[in-house]
Amino acid sequence: MIAIQNELGDYSQRWISFCQKNGIAYKIVDCYSSQIVDDLKDCDVLMWQTHQNNTKDILMSKQLLYALGNSGIRTFPDFNSVWHFDDKVGQKYLLEAIGAPLVKSQVFYDKAAAMAWIRETRFPKVFKLRGGAGSQNVRLVGSVREARALINKAFGNGISAYNAFGSLKERWRKYRMGKTNFEEVLSGVARLVHPPAYARVNGRDKGYVYFQDFIPDNLFDIRVTYVFNRCFATRRQVRPGDFRASGSGVTDYDKSRIPETALRIAFDVAQRLKLQTAAFDFVLNKGVPEIVELSYAFGYPERVFDQGYWDDQLQYHAGSFNPFGGWLKGCLLMKRLERLVTMNKVRQRVCLLIPTLQPGGMERVMSELARFLCEKKGLEVHLVLYGRHIQRYYELPGNLIVHLPDFAFNDRLRIVSIVRRLFFLRRTVAEINPDRILSFGEYWNSFVLLALRGLHLPVFVSDRCQPGKRMRLHHKWLRRALYPTAAGIVAQTSVARRVYYQQLKHRNIRVIGNPIRLPSSVNGEAKENVVLSVGRLIRSKNHKQLIELFAQIGQPGWKLVIVGGNALKRDLKKELVATIERLDVADKVVLTDTQTDVEAYYRRSRIFAFMSESEGFPNVIGEAQSFGLPVIAFDCVAGPSDLITNNYNGLLIPLHDYVAFRQKLTLLMESAELRERLGKNALESVRRYSAETIGRQFYDFVIG
Repeated sequence: MIAIQNELGDYSQRWISFCQKNGIAYKIVDCYSSQIVDDLKDCDVLMWQTHQNNTKDILMSKQLLYALGNSGIRTFPDFNSVWHFDDKVGQKYLLEAIGAPLVKSQVFYDKAAAMAWIRETRFPKVFKLRGGAGSQNVRLVGSVREARALINKAFGNGISAYNAFGSLKERWRKYRMGKTNFEEVLSGVARLVHPPAYARVNGRDKGYVYFQDFIPDNLFDIRVTYVFNRCFATRRQVRPGDFRASGSGVTDYDKSRIPETALRIAFDVAQRLKLQTAAFDFVLNKGVPEIVELSYAFGYPERVFDQGYWDDQLQYHAGSFNPFGGWLKGCLLMKRLERLVTMNKVRQRVCLLIPTLQPGGMERVMSELARFLCEKKGLEVHLVLYGRHIQRYYELPGNLIVHLPDFAFNDRLRIVSIVRRLFFLRRTVAEINPDRILSFGEYWNSFVLLALRGLHLPVFVSDRCQPGKRMRLHHKWLRRALYPTAAGIVAQTSVARRVYYQQLKHRNIRVIGNPIRLPSSVNGEAKENVVLSVGRLIRSKNHKQLIELFAQIGQPGWKLVIVGGNALKRDLKKELVATIERLDVADKVVLTDTQTDVEAYYRRSRIFAFMSESEGFPNVIGEAQSFGLPVIAFDCVAGPSDLITNNYNGLLIPLHDYVAFRQKLTLLMESAELRERLGKNALESVRRYSAETIGRQFYDFVIG
């Protein structure tokens, strides 16, 4: 049962209409009733648009939402999404606490400290009260004198949160634009002598001042609105002769003008804070989006919802989107999932398939995924190893059920052994009878799909290599014939997703990266002037070119350290040593061979350089970011662009543009401020690849 607080002019009419069209049972409730808690006992979800200008909501809405959330009733908005609503100071603390890119903000609760700050800072600044929508209570402060007057007022009689003259001026502006009627203007005139009830309840703001940096040269702001793992976005034109965009009434719906970085930040912040919904206002600071403020609610004309939306993989979906129904369906889904976990009556069986657990990236990801799933209530997790030479290098959880063949693979009878492994796999999976199957390995997935053909079990496959990898003809044929029968395909990068769709025409492809092990702390050893590169010594990594480029830069006091050993049965190290000797940089370039403790190198270095020209998912970039290192990398076929947003958390260089790479690396070596900014953003952005986050994405796609 859905409970709806029905208020004239709010979202409730849309919720009621959605319930009626979709046959969802609902009832109208009065959240201001003293018996509201009893009235909701037969309800699963409460939908209520709380408002900053409603006196009753000001007095009790957040308290009630918090209480209901702790009683097991799902609410929209929930307390987590609404406690900071109409509270810019609260938003400052929240966004700073998670390292989100907030426009630099200052709040003072001491008059003397505020006065000292304005004597040292540069103007203009933006002054704000903690509450107010549509650019209310926001003004540009151009001088110390103006700031001093505001501070005296704030620490004296206070500042009214309701500006009657400003409200009248705004109503007249909207009337001239044809966006309101003359009655609203007359109402504004009346409020010059009789302010609204909410203004009398709020009283005057006093005892603090709040300033933000003024970011010039923004003709638009960018509003990105997040609704249960979807985002839609617009640009809003700044008002003529003003610096504010909110409430201007001039909106640009061109999706091509929305920076991908702003979308990525909105998804990252909303998901980390576990918000049901949030409308983020961005401005561009030297081309990089920064958050001005956020809100749980928004007001848009209906045509906005016909512009399409982005999913959390930043894939755009054209067509209409109903956020009001999205909120309602999202709350219902969360409630049903909670019931399933709580009841724990239906125990699902999940089967993981991989040829071996030898040391390797694919195998590490499978072991971490198995550990994540084994911690989930209501899951029975099986792992089947079926390859030629089976190893168990990685530690596995005790409640994981492991299945191994009871016969050895005979290389002298290779065909016979392959057939026996195929029937072992088919028989074992049939006995498990899992609800979901997940297979890893670009060569082995076709083997799995062939072995399980006809069992009518949902099989999800995950390729762990670069897209477009060269394969023999029979492998290509098997993939084209068998991959379309999979229930879903996991790609490591957005580029891989596009390639797989073009090749296979499969409609259920999800981008899920590799989990990155996040260190418990990035503090430790003192930093040295070291440019670090980590990777096997193979030609596609371009270590020779990196050495030559580093020698050309010739930055005094810096070293290049390359961690990695020979691979693919080639002695490339010998060639690299010869290059170092030819360039006479033996005192500046270090080759360490393979190291078991790579973490120590990450901790000591200042920059991570990556010149690989072919990747599946470059784990080392994520590892470097997890230690707060700024990364400079070639934008090769797949991987780096999923981890790096250029000039936000690293630098992307066009593939094989060695001149640009040298210029940007030089800039990084010379600018501590740039290194600090990129490294700080890298440290925050890489959290989306934590084992918990990646495990949840696999769970949602394969099981949920």
